[in-house]
Amino acid sequence: MEASEYDASQITRKGVDTLLQFLPYFSDQRTSFGDDASVTDGWVEPSIVDRKASDFCDACYEHGFVQDFDWGEWSQGRQRMITTGEGIERLDLAGIGQLLTAHLRGDRFSDGHLLEVMRSGQMARILRRLERLSRSLSP
Repeated sequence: MEASEYDASQITRKGVDTLLQFLPYFSDQRTSFGDDASVTDGWVEPSIVDRKASDFCDACYEHGFVQDFDWGEWSQGRQRMITTGEGIERLDLAGIGQLLTAHLRGDRFSDGHLLEVMRSGQMARILRRLERLSRSLSP
């Protein structure tokens, strides 16, 4: 597989089920999901996701959703989806993985991006789409 390709066959039913366990957590908009960046005594502390959000990120990597492909190139022309979630309902399994990869890796370059995705409800929307797609996956 070339680095520019995303391999949806790496995503298993177990991986999908693992991520779907986080749907209630991301659906609860009363949750802060972490702490914003702050400045204390001249030191900048980056934003940080809470333990459960971190566990979700780990699961995305562990279960093959986050892959080594050119997510920056993939993101070109999909900025609206990345910032607002527009079009999530049309994504296939590979698209879900590509979007998760773009969000998780993109947070490294834009501090607070992942918290915003979680707080805006977009992560819950991604997981709801994954839940709909899971109905057609083999057990």
